[in-house]
Amino acid sequence: TPQVNLSEWSLKIGGKVDHPTTLTMEDLKKLPRVELVGVLECAGNGRRFYEPHVAGTQWAFGSVGNGRWTGVRLRDVLQKAGIQSSAKEILCDGADVPLGTMPDFQRTITVAKALHPDTLLAYEMNGQPLPVEHGFPLRVIAPGWAADSWVKWLQHIEVLDREFEGFWMKSAYRHPPHPVPPGTAVDASEMVPVTDLGVKSVIATPSGWAKPGSVRVQGTAW
Repeated sequence: TPQVNLSEWSLKIGGKVDHPTTLTMEDLKKLPRVELVGVLECAGNGRRFYEPHVAGTQWAFGSVGNGRWTGVRLRDVLQKAGIQSSAKEILCDGADVPLGTMPDFQRTITVAKALHPDTLLAYEMNGQPLPVEHGFPLRVIAPGWAADSWVKWLQHIEVLDREFEGFWMKSAYRHPPHPVPPGTAVDASEMVPVTDLGVKSVIATPSGWAKPGSVRVQGTAW
């Protein structure tokens, strides 16, 4: 978890843009302020239940949360820099430093997702400045997409005219584009990056078996 000094921090936008741009938090807050409620969920939520076993953090139910996010549209930032027509992917890089020999965590989102009006760069969560663990001072908000695309501690955006070749796009966070039986080996060339998540739901009450008869079932879906 990096410790970012806001007085020294800035967001740099480069690559396939007409005007490479550097924005301070004060600059960002001059853009239209946007607020939305969005669910943040790890792509591996529920991984503990996979059969056969899958490597990674063994999440059961806990890797999901709901927040009210406030910031600016990523679209407005990109348009301020003059995104070019050749743009294909938007590379987002945070201030975090990889552990040991782990590759730097860099992810891209498609231009279409970046320009969607609900895709934000958030500086507040639930009416307060972003906590450090949630990406202070700025993070990507990509509603409907897995949390690996919600890059935290954002400090650099690079507009690319090609597919990004970094580890966390070309090797990790990939899945088959169609259902396969559990444990099936899928050729790496047939895998695609994780983007949007399927609808999930949880029954909150009753918490166990219910007696026969009329039962009110309550829960949530996202």
